[in-house]
Amino acid sequence: MAAVCVVLPQPTRVRIAPRAAIVLAEMSATGAHEPDEIMAIGYYRNVALRAEADHVKHVLESFVRDGEIHWGETAWHEMEPHEIPPTAREGVWFAGSPDYFSHWT
Repeated sequence: MAAVCVVLPQPTRVRIAPRAAIVLAEMSATGAHEPDEIMAIGYYRNVALRAEADHVKHVLESFVRDGEIHWGETAWHEMEPHEIPPTAREGVWFAGSPDYFSHWT
């Protein structure tokens, strides 16, 4: 399982899912409206892959095609054999949705 950080080649406008928010203003709760788009500079994405330990970077580089992997913010760990579905193929067999960000925290 890997948490991959990808830096986009240029800021890109992306739609984001609205997040529920409550703001306390003058002692009464009101809804806060957050933008539904951001100028993303990158994203994090969880992926599961099957590869020899010395080929993990190569598999991730082949999978990511829309930016450059930030290796300092990318991490992975080995999964227990019982956690891997028998149908998992070589390479990336699961990819979560990208979680975009607009600035470094």
